[in-house]
Amino acid sequence: MKKIIFCTSLLFFQALFSQITLTSFSPNINHSSFGKALDAYGNDMVISATNGMNFMDGNNVFVFKKNGSIINQETFFTTPSDGIASDGFGNTVSIDNDFIAVGSPFHDEVSSNAGAVYLYRKVANSWQFIQKITAFDGIADDYFGYDVKVYNNQLFVTAIDDEPTGQPTALNNGAVYVYNFNGLNWVFFQKITLGASYKFGGKIKISNNSLAISSGSTFAPLINIHTYNFNGSNWNYSNSLNPTSTAEQYISDFNLDNNQLFVLLSTGLNANVIIYEAGSNIWNLSSTLTNVNQGDNIATTFVVKNDMMFIGSGAYILQMTRKSPLSYYKKINGNWVFQEVIYGNGNIGNDDYFGSRIAITDNLVLIGAPNENYPLPIGKAYTFDTTLGIDENTLNEFKLYPNPTNDKVFLSNNLVNEIRFIDIYQFDGKLIKQVKSNSNSISLKELSNGIYLLKITKNNGVSFTRKIVKN
Repeated sequence: MKKIIFCTSLLFFQALFSQITLTSFSPNINHSSFGKALDAYGNDMVISATNGMNFMDGNNVFVFKKNGSIINQETFFTTPSDGIASDGFGNTVSIDNDFIAVGSPFHDEVSSNAGAVYLYRKVANSWQFIQKITAFDGIADDYFGYDVKVYNNQLFVTAIDDEPTGQPTALNNGAVYVYNFNGLNWVFFQKITLGASYKFGGKIKISNNSLAISSGSTFAPLINIHTYNFNGSNWNYSNSLNPTSTAEQYISDFNLDNNQLFVLLSTGLNANVIIYEAGSNIWNLSSTLTNVNQGDNIATTFVVKNDMMFIGSGAYILQMTRKSPLSYYKKINGNWVFQEVIYGNGNIGNDDYFGSRIAITDNLVLIGAPNENYPLPIGKAYTFDTTLGIDENTLNEFKLYPNPTNDKVFLSNNLVNEIRFIDIYQFDGKLIKQVKSNSNSISLKELSNGIYLLKITKNNGVSFTRKIVKN
């Protein structure tokens, strides 16, 4: 039976009991839009950035590894010598096991904007370029490499404007190319197309033997999700679905996990997550997670893995600059329950787009904030363990008093000099102000009576939260 799960702003109070330690990092060279594309596998992270202020400056792709609380930059790849800055190298990235795929959808070797993908492999703890792939039937403006995914020794590459041989180039049908790794090279295996589609391959998601591919765009009247199953020999079409019920609704993102298909369905300020269970060549509607937007921030992307869901925002309605929220949900006793709103550590008056790019593994959550710290160097990435661990010593030592308070709140431990700033949020997750704390007290006199959340960020980037009641 279909279940409806209602989520209101009151659920923000649950965040008071969920603590997440964020660790931020960025490259050791000048960069812009760090976090524009990212992916993670285990403790390995691959993140792209622009060399300058626009796409004509070219991109770098950075590889980091997390060892405990330490994050090291292992290497980075620049726009290859056979390409140019405007090729879009690094517009999409993917990592799986010891392989990294980097899309370059505007590469011109085959023809103008035909596209290419560059493959790297980790050999003896060193990342090495191993192969460049172009479409065997590529033509101008196919954009091969628009999206890339490496998964279980298969490589998936989309070409959103590909057309069948002999068809008009303006159709923009799209295609997904599949390659297998034979131990030495990536070898073409299968080309997936769908008749009368438009921009087939805008996004692809893979889990176990299920593949989901989008067609259409937000500028077109309809977006569909098409699913395929792998039978050990080929990827075979299963079915197509579109949960929209009005002309204003559109699919922002989708995910596959644990034999379920998750669809982020948006309508202006309202967004829901529609959840389907895998059936026999069909997806059966299971439940709906409602009202997942945070205020006027529009939910645009999300990830789901191991009973955790993170929903990010890359746009908003009211024209006021602000830090972007990332909502965290956890599946508890079969229901998705709101846990916390997470923010980056950048300045208040900055559209940081924290959470506009997200990746999750069994070990960590990786979050991009590609516009944080404007102007140069722009962009940061954040990570935390999927165990949602925290600095227990900090929590045990840190006290706020009096609580409740009618004016000042005092900080009771010896960490005062280690605090970088304190963010004050109201109950619905709205950021009220940021305090640069260099004393042992904060005044809340100007705030209305109510419950607030104080997010304390230390100089080392570790952050934790405390509840305070103003009366």
